[in-house]
Order: sequence, then C-alpha cells, then structure tokens
Amino acid sequence: MVQNTATISTPSAEAVKALSQVKQIRINNMTYPVQLYGLAPDHSVKGIIRGAPLRFSERELLDNMYVPNHEVYACRRLGNSNIVVFTFAGNKVPYYVTLFGSEYPCSLYKKTVPVCDACHELGHRATACPQPNTRVCHQCGVKDPKPGHDCKALCSLCGGGPPYGCQGLPKTLPGAFRPSSTAV
Repeated sequence: MVQNTATISTPSAEAVKALSQVKQIRINNMTYPVQLYGLAPDHSVKGIIRGAPLRFSERELLDNMYVPNHEVYACRRLGNSNIVVFTFAGNKVPYYVTLFGSEYPCSLYKKTVPVCDACHELGHRATACPQPNTRVCHQCGVKDPKPGHDCKALCSLCGGGPPYGCQGLPKTLPGAFRPSSTAV
C-alpha cells in the first residue's frame, strides 16, 4: 500500500522545531509540498470541528481556544480546509470548542482510508497514484477487464458488498478509528 508518508523520530527538541518549519522537500530535482505533524500521545482522543476561520494559523487557534475541563495537546488543519482536528487528553471529546468567542460543535474524529479511483488500491488518491495507467473495472475492481466481463459491484475496502458504506472496516483496518472514545 502506497501512502506517500514518512516517519521521523527524534528525541531532540531542536530537531522537532527545525522539522516543523519544513514546508517542502526536494527529491530527484522535483519539489513537493509537505504537511508535518506530531503523533498523538497515548491516552488521548481526537475531535474535529468544521468552519474554523482560514485566516488563523494552528498556533493562533490553540492560543485563542477554550475548552472547559479538557487539556488540549495539539491541533492541525486538514489540508487548506476550515476543518481542524484537536488532540485532547483522556478519552472524551467535548461537545463544543470555543474559538475566538464562538462555539463550534466538536465530534469524534474518525480517520478515513483513501481509495484510489484509478487503480482501486488502498492508501492513496488518484492524484498520487503510483500506477496511473493501470486499467481497472470501476465496478468490481478486476484488473485489465475484458469488454463485457461479468461484473458485480464490490467494496474496495473489504472485497465484499455493498460497494459503499462498508461495515467491515473495523475488522479489515483496525485502528482506523477509536470506537471506545465518546463525547462528553
């Protein structure tokens, strides 16, 4: 599975600070934008809010938020969107997060698993597909399909049906979300 991710581990606070400033990397004379973030510590849970103002950085969001009875470890924006993921101490997600005096509903963050529209593999999107010229039936996932082949729509995640709304995700991809975490 290709995820286009890299993991860096360091005990050095200086290295962490320097790495947090990296906005792009250069590989084989090609420059790629990167998003860096730290991993959530044990005994923590992630909550998500929608509609956070785009003009504020993650640091400004953290500095101007209020969540009663919850310690907030970190926050990160999902790409360039108005969706922000907060990491809270404990196993409870608050119902609301107050940012700049406005309340935003907060819900449990459930990590999604990307499925490529081009090759039907898990772990990446079509824009980052390592095999963009692979021919795959978009209904059943058969590689190099013959014209008029017998086709039954299947789920890309578990290989069963129905093609969308897979209920087998927790068994197929453990750790994709934390079902024991709840809202408070």
